[in-house]
Parts: sequence; C-alpha cells; structure tokens
Amino acid sequence: MAEKRDRDWLDVASSLALPVVIAVFGYFYTWHKDRADDAQKRWERDSNYVKFLVSTNEQERNLGFLIITDLQNRGQFSEDLRPVVTAVAAGLRPSDPSRDTAVKILSNIPGSSVSQASASINAVAPKHLVYVQYGHDSQKERAMEIQAALEKNGFRAPGIELVAHPAFATNVRFFVPATKDDANTINNILNGLKFSSTVQDFSRSELAGADAIEVWIGDKEPAQVP
Repeated sequence: MAEKRDRDWLDVASSLALPVVIAVFGYFYTWHKDRADDAQKRWERDSNYVKFLVSTNEQERNLGFLIITDLQNRGQFSEDLRPVVTAVAAGLRPSDPSRDTAVKILSNIPGSSVSQASASINAVAPKHLVYVQYGHDSQKERAMEIQAALEKNGFRAPGIELVAHPAFATNVRFFVPATKDDANTINNILNGLKFSSTVQDFSRSELAGADAIEVWIGDKEPAQVP
C-alpha cells in the first residue's frame, strides 16, 4: 500500500513538474531568442552607418562618426564597433578631424582613456605611411609625382587629397620623434622634385602620437616645376 502511495505521489509530482519545466524552458528559449533578435537588429543598424565610416567621402565619414557619437551619448554604443572605429581611424591622416572624433569615441568607452585610444589606433596603423595634401586642382599632377616618388622609395602613399585650407608653404610634418629621419628623407625627395619644402615638428602638438607623416603642398607652390 505504501508503495502504491509513493507511486501516486511520484505521478502527481511528475504531472506538476512537467508544466513547470516546459514553462522554464519556454522562458529561457524566449529570452535567448529575444537576445539573438536584439543582436541581429543591432548588427543591421550598425552595418548601415559603418558604410558611412568606410566611405572615401569626408562628409559621409563625418556623418558616420556623428551617428556613433550620438549612440554613445545615449548609452547605445555597441562593443562590436570598437575595432571598426579603430581601423577606420588608423587609415586617416593625423590632422584629419575625423581621427580626433574617433579618439574621443574610443576614449569614452569604460576603462579607456585618450592615451590608450591613440595607442590602439597607432598600433594598427601601417608603418611608413605618408599622406599628401594639395590646395589647388592645378597642383594635382605634382601631388601625383610626389606619390609616385614616395612609393618608389619604400613609403606607402595610398592617396592624395585636395584640401580646402592648404598650408602657405610646402612642408613635411612628423608627429613622433621616431619618424623624424623619415621626414627628412621625404623632404630630400621633395627637394629633388624641385619643391621648396621644409620639415616641421608636430610631436608637441595636440596631434602628436601618430606614426604617419604628412606632406602639404604650399598654397603658393607653382603648378609646374620652375
């Protein structure tokens, strides 16, 4: 008789436990699915403005950084964006305002700082990278001459850029003391191309810390070799 009562209790317990198990399983399944759906939505959302970040158009790139800054201010910054922002910033010239925005975004991540953000960007930036800026359409061919000469001498000059506010005189800018010798080498290359250029030390400026070097063709530099 006692054995029958034990079986009856076991049957009752089993019949009561089964709905509980199903309910708990359903809760965790829904929770996991909701998290997966949220992650998918975040990925789709992030993918839309990451396209702006990798654009060669400066306005679109700035828009991408502004969107991410706004998300961060509202506590919606996705950790998945950290490597994207870092990689994009590493490909920008040191004086590009977008790079400064990227540093601010990365430094505002909990546990980070401005120095750590700059270091993480510089760690993935290509070495021997040189950016060439010119101020007038008529100077484009000479900028391309510089680009070709730099590539021939082992430097990486991935592109030339027309800027709205060119330097007054042609100069080569370095941002860390370790790249001073490279800057002098580049200056000699420019002198060989008949540019009236000088080397400028920006290692104590607010832009300091970037391994890349910038070449600025002066506003008054003639479009043709004198």
